[in-house]
Amino acid sequence: NPYADAQGYRVLNEGFSGVAAAGVTTDIDFKLLEERFISGVRLILTGQADGDYMQFQIVDKDNVLGYGAGVVLDQFAKNWYVGLLQQQPYVFSSYWAKIYTNLYIRLVYTSVGVADVSVKCNLFLHKKM
Repeated sequence: NPYADAQGYRVLNEGFSGVAAAGVTTDIDFKLLEERFISGVRLILTGQADGDYMQFQIVDKDNVLGYGAGVVLDQFAKNWYVGLLQQQPYVFSSYWAKIYTNLYIRLVYTSVGVADVSVKCNLFLHKKM
């Protein structure tokens, strides 16, 4: 195997994108089709305004776990203000958070500006082998 075993995990990073409408809050969702562990994120933004902010949540949109459709299971960032640079700083955690199959990573973006915001989100994900 050309990919050495790293304590039983393999890196499988993924990205997703969307458009946050100007002057309102927009949900941008990404469904995980397999269980993953997340260790970090990086945002790439175009058109953001001073004062824009976001939430970063794990959501059970489809009632996979039986707590009801749309339940927010966890939140990793609350009222996290974004900078005016296109490439936001990398954000890493000292631990990995498990996200189960068929749950969604939701980026809740609040725009205070007059232009739509292009949002690209790169996720640092790991799969247990």
